[in-house]
Amino acid sequence: MLIDEKEGIGVVADIHLGIEKELREKGIIVGDKTKELANKLCTMGKEHGLKTLIILGDLKHKIYTITRDVEIFFEIITKCFQDIVLVPGNHDAPLDEMKKFCRVESSRGIRISEVFLWHGHTWPSREFAKSKMACCGHAHPEIEIPSVGFLKREPCWLVCELDESLHEIYKNLPEKIIVMPSFNPLTGYPVSKIKEIDSPVFRYLKRCRAILLNGTEIKI
Repeated sequence: MLIDEKEGIGVVADIHLGIEKELREKGIIVGDKTKELANKLCTMGKEHGLKTLIILGDLKHKIYTITRDVEIFFEIITKCFQDIVLVPGNHDAPLDEMKKFCRVESSRGIRISEVFLWHGHTWPSREFAKSKMACCGHAHPEIEIPSVGFLKREPCWLVCELDESLHEIYKNLPEKIIVMPSFNPLTGYPVSKIKEIDSPVFRYLKRCRAILLNGTEIKI
Protein backbone atom coordinates (compact mmCIF):
# COMPACT_ATOMS: atom_id res chain seq x y z
CA MET A 1 0.00 0.00 0.00
CA LEU A 2 1.15 3.51 -0.84
CA ILE A 3 0.04 5.98 1.81
CA ASP A 4 -0.36 9.75 1.97
CA GLU A 5 -0.95 10.21 5.69
CA LYS A 6 -1.29 13.99 5.33
CA GLU A 7 -4.27 13.57 2.99
CA GLY A 8 -5.49 10.35 4.59
CA ILE A 9 -5.26 8.40 1.32
CA GLY A 10 -4.19 4.80 0.85
CA VAL A 11 -3.60 3.14 -2.52
CA VAL A 12 -3.57 -0.58 -3.34
CA ALA A 13 -3.70 -2.56 -6.56
CA ASP A 14 -4.73 -6.00 -7.79
CA ILE A 15 -6.81 -7.49 -4.98
CA HIS A 16 -8.22 -10.13 -7.37
CA LEU A 17 -11.09 -11.23 -5.18
CA GLY A 18 -12.11 -14.80 -5.94
CA ILE A 19 -8.92 -15.96 -7.64
CA GLU A 20 -8.69 -18.84 -5.18
CA LYS A 21 -11.73 -20.43 -6.83
CA GLU A 22 -9.94 -20.51 -10.18
CA LEU A 23 -6.86 -21.97 -8.51
CA ARG A 24 -8.91 -24.72 -6.87
CA GLU A 25 -10.37 -25.62 -10.27
CA LYS A 26 -6.78 -26.15 -11.42
CA GLY A 27 -6.05 -28.43 -8.47
CA ILE A 28 -4.33 -25.86 -6.25
CA ILE A 29 -6.04 -25.97 -2.86
CA VAL A 30 -6.16 -22.59 -1.12
CA GLY A 31 -8.62 -21.14 1.38
CA ASP A 32 -10.86 -18.13 0.81
CA LYS A 33 -8.98 -14.88 1.32
CA THR A 34 -11.73 -12.28 0.89
CA LYS A 35 -12.25 -11.53 4.58
CA GLU A 36 -8.53 -11.72 5.28
CA LEU A 37 -7.73 -9.14 2.60
CA ALA A 38 -10.57 -6.83 3.66
CA ASN A 39 -9.56 -6.98 7.32
CA LYS A 40 -5.93 -6.35 6.40
CA LEU A 41 -6.98 -3.16 4.60
CA CYS A 42 -9.06 -2.08 7.59
CA THR A 43 -6.13 -2.64 9.93
CA MET A 44 -3.78 -0.63 7.74
CA GLY A 45 -6.38 2.11 7.40
CA LYS A 46 -6.81 2.34 11.16
CA GLU A 47 -3.05 2.31 11.82
CA HIS A 48 -2.46 5.22 9.43
CA GLY A 49 -5.66 7.19 9.99
CA LEU A 50 -6.82 6.80 6.40
CA LYS A 51 -10.12 8.18 5.17
CA THR A 52 -9.90 7.28 1.48
CA LEU A 53 -8.97 3.99 -0.15
CA ILE A 54 -8.07 4.01 -3.84
CA ILE A 55 -7.98 0.65 -5.61
CA LEU A 56 -5.91 0.72 -8.80
CA GLY A 57 -7.83 -1.90 -10.69
CA ASP A 58 -8.52 -5.62 -10.67
CA LEU A 59 -10.50 -5.50 -7.46
CA LYS A 60 -12.01 -8.80 -8.55
CA HIS A 61 -10.67 -11.69 -10.58
CA LYS A 62 -13.60 -13.09 -12.55
CA ILE A 63 -14.37 -10.79 -15.48
CA TYR A 64 -17.98 -9.72 -16.25
CA THR A 65 -19.34 -11.23 -13.01
CA ILE A 66 -20.00 -9.77 -9.56
CA THR A 67 -19.43 -12.64 -7.16
CA ARG A 68 -20.38 -12.94 -3.50
CA ASP A 69 -16.72 -12.24 -2.68
CA VAL A 70 -17.19 -8.65 -3.83
CA GLU A 71 -20.27 -8.17 -1.64
CA ILE A 72 -18.52 -9.59 1.43
CA PHE A 73 -15.45 -7.44 0.79
CA PHE A 74 -17.45 -4.20 0.69
CA GLU A 75 -19.58 -5.17 3.69
CA ILE A 76 -16.33 -5.07 5.66
CA ILE A 77 -14.33 -2.17 4.21
CA THR A 78 -17.20 0.32 3.93
CA LYS A 79 -17.09 0.39 7.74
CA CYS A 80 -13.40 1.34 7.65
CA PHE A 81 -13.13 4.10 5.02
CA GLN A 82 -15.18 7.20 4.33
CA ASP A 83 -14.53 7.02 0.60
CA ILE A 84 -13.63 4.05 -1.61
CA VAL A 85 -12.52 4.72 -5.18
CA LEU A 86 -11.98 2.21 -7.97
CA VAL A 87 -9.79 3.10 -10.93
CA PRO A 88 -10.87 0.16 -13.11
CA GLY A 89 -8.60 -2.56 -14.40
CA ASN A 90 -9.15 -5.20 -17.06
CA HIS A 91 -10.93 -7.54 -14.60
CA ASP A 92 -13.48 -5.09 -13.17
CA ALA A 93 -16.40 -5.22 -15.63
CA PRO A 94 -19.35 -4.69 -15.48
CA LEU A 95 -18.58 -1.20 -14.20
CA ASP A 96 -22.25 -0.22 -13.84
CA GLU A 97 -22.58 -2.99 -11.26
CA MET A 98 -19.38 -1.93 -9.50
CA LYS A 99 -20.81 1.56 -9.02
CA LYS A 100 -23.25 0.07 -6.50
CA PHE A 101 -20.33 -0.55 -4.16
CA CYS A 102 -17.92 2.36 -4.62
CA ARG A 103 -17.02 5.42 -6.67
CA VAL A 104 -15.73 4.36 -10.09
CA GLU A 105 -13.36 6.62 -12.02
CA SER A 106 -12.06 6.42 -15.59
CA SER A 107 -9.89 3.45 -16.51
CA ARG A 108 -7.49 5.99 -18.04
CA GLY A 109 -6.64 7.23 -14.59
CA ILE A 110 -6.86 10.15 -12.19
CA ARG A 111 -4.40 12.72 -10.91
CA ILE A 112 -4.15 13.64 -7.24
CA SER A 113 -1.86 16.62 -6.76
CA GLU A 114 1.36 15.63 -8.59
CA VAL A 115 0.70 11.88 -8.66
CA PHE A 116 -1.05 10.10 -11.53
CA LEU A 117 -2.87 6.85 -10.71
CA TRP A 118 -4.18 4.20 -13.12
CA HIS A 119 -4.26 0.43 -13.44
CA GLY A 120 -1.74 0.14 -16.26
CA HIS A 121 -3.62 -1.76 -18.97
CA THR A 122 -4.67 1.33 -20.94
CA TRP A 123 -3.02 4.46 -22.26
CA PRO A 124 -3.15 7.00 -19.42
CA SER A 125 -5.07 10.23 -19.87
CA ARG A 126 -3.39 13.55 -20.64
CA GLU A 127 -3.17 14.21 -16.89
CA PHE A 128 -0.27 11.74 -16.98
CA ALA A 129 1.86 14.43 -18.63
CA LYS A 130 1.09 16.92 -15.84
CA SER A 131 2.34 14.63 -13.07
CA LYS A 132 5.73 14.31 -11.39
CA MET A 133 5.11 10.66 -10.55
CA ALA A 134 2.88 7.91 -11.93
CA CYS A 135 1.70 4.83 -10.11
CA CYS A 136 0.00 1.72 -11.46
CA GLY A 137 -0.64 -1.97 -10.87
CA HIS A 138 -1.44 -4.66 -13.46
CA ALA A 139 1.98 -6.38 -13.48
CA HIS A 140 2.00 -8.02 -10.00
CA PRO A 141 5.82 -7.61 -9.89
CA GLU A 142 7.95 -10.20 -8.12
CA ILE A 143 11.74 -10.36 -8.03
CA GLU A 144 13.46 -13.72 -8.40
CA ILE A 145 16.09 -14.23 -5.69
CA PRO A 146 18.53 -17.16 -6.00
CA SER A 147 18.48 -19.51 -3.02
CA VAL A 148 19.93 -22.96 -2.35
CA GLY A 149 18.75 -25.10 -5.24
CA PHE A 150 15.86 -22.89 -6.34
CA LEU A 151 14.69 -19.38 -7.19
CA LYS A 152 12.62 -17.63 -4.54
CA ARG A 153 10.12 -15.01 -5.65
CA GLU A 154 9.36 -11.97 -3.52
CA PRO A 155 6.72 -9.29 -4.26
CA CYS A 156 8.19 -5.86 -4.83
CA TRP A 157 7.58 -2.32 -5.92
CA LEU A 158 9.18 -1.58 -9.27
CA VAL A 159 10.53 1.97 -9.57
CA CYS A 160 11.44 2.98 -13.12
CA GLU A 161 12.11 5.85 -15.45
CA LEU A 162 10.33 6.26 -18.78
CA ASP A 163 12.08 6.13 -22.13
CA GLU A 164 12.27 9.47 -23.93
CA SER A 165 10.59 7.98 -27.03
CA LEU A 166 7.30 8.23 -25.12
CA HIS A 167 7.53 11.98 -25.80
CA GLU A 168 6.08 11.15 -29.21
CA ILE A 169 2.77 10.62 -27.40
CA TYR A 170 3.06 12.82 -24.30
CA LYS A 171 4.76 16.23 -24.35
CA ASN A 172 5.93 15.82 -20.76
CA LEU A 173 6.60 12.68 -18.74
CA PRO A 174 6.54 11.86 -15.03
CA GLU A 175 9.99 11.74 -13.47
CA LYS A 176 9.37 8.18 -12.35
CA ILE A 177 6.75 5.46 -12.42
CA ILE A 178 6.02 3.01 -9.61
CA VAL A 179 4.50 -0.37 -10.44
CA MET A 180 2.82 -1.64 -7.30
CA PRO A 181 2.92 -5.22 -6.02
CA SER A 182 -0.31 -7.17 -5.99
CA PHE A 183 -2.21 -6.85 -2.72
CA ASN A 184 -3.25 -10.48 -3.14
CA PRO A 185 -0.33 -12.84 -2.34
CA LEU A 186 -1.74 -15.47 -4.71
CA THR A 187 -0.73 -13.47 -7.78
CA GLY A 188 2.74 -12.58 -9.04
CA TYR A 189 4.80 -12.19 -12.21
CA PRO A 190 8.60 -11.94 -12.59
CA VAL A 191 9.91 -8.43 -13.24
CA SER A 192 12.27 -9.86 -15.84
CA LYS A 193 9.23 -10.40 -18.09
CA ILE A 194 7.33 -7.20 -17.34
CA LYS A 195 7.68 -5.83 -20.88
CA GLU A 196 5.81 -8.90 -22.16
CA ILE A 197 2.67 -7.88 -20.25
CA ASP A 198 -0.21 -6.43 -22.27
CA SER A 199 0.29 -2.75 -21.42
CA PRO A 200 0.95 0.19 -23.77
CA VAL A 201 3.33 1.84 -21.28
CA PHE A 202 5.43 -1.00 -19.82
CA ARG A 203 7.57 -1.32 -22.95
CA TYR A 204 8.85 2.21 -22.24
CA LEU A 205 10.18 1.33 -18.77
CA LYS A 206 13.93 1.69 -18.19
CA ARG A 207 16.49 1.91 -15.36
CA CYS A 208 14.23 -0.04 -13.01
CA ARG A 209 14.97 -1.04 -9.45
CA ALA A 210 13.00 -3.36 -7.25
CA ILE A 211 12.13 -2.57 -3.65
CA LEU A 212 11.02 -5.51 -1.52
CA LEU A 213 8.20 -5.14 1.00
CA ASN A 214 10.80 -4.95 3.79
CA GLY A 215 12.50 -1.99 2.09
CA THR A 216 15.46 -3.86 0.59
CA GLU A 217 16.45 -2.37 -2.76
CA ILE A 218 17.65 -4.56 -5.63
CA LYS A 219 18.97 -3.23 -8.92
CA ILE A 220 17.71 -5.11 -11.96
